[in-house]
Amino acid sequence: MAAGLLTALRERNGFAPELVNDVILGCGEPSLEQVSDVAKAVTFAAPGFSHVPGIQVNRFCGSGLEA
Repeated sequence: MAAGLLTALRERNGFAPELVNDVILGCGEPSLEQVSDVAKAVTFAAPGFSHVPGIQVNRFCGSGLEA
């Protein structure tokens, strides 16, 4: 879902993926695949963003606010 959002933001705003320095996502309760870096998985899934570092913030319920 986040990869689709990243792709839609790029299409809507017309920026080059090279201008993105980081993708930072919050994960409230990581489990299964989310235990690894879900933000990096998003950059691999969104076309053109595989070079962008992805950082996952785990602050439980405050993850979205922290990210």
